[in-house]
Amino acid sequence: MSHHTRYINVRVVLPDGKVMEFDGPREVKAILRRLNILENTVLVVRDDELLTPDRLLEDGDTIELVPVISGGLN
Repeated sequence: MSHHTRYINVRVVLPDGKVMEFDGPREVKAILRRLNILENTVLVVRDDELLTPDRLLEDGDTIELVPVISGGLN
């Protein structure tokens, strides 16, 4: 049985504000991997909705990568 990955066009707004458009895989985690971004370093947001790494995207989606800011007790 053969598995085919469906590729779609996705716009990605990077933490520095740059926008990338590319044909890529449908899962959030695969797109992060392709961009060499670790899953635990950004929040992935689409239309004010937080997406999990296993979430599937649709053709034409725009996602925003928001850096995770951690703080500690001083």
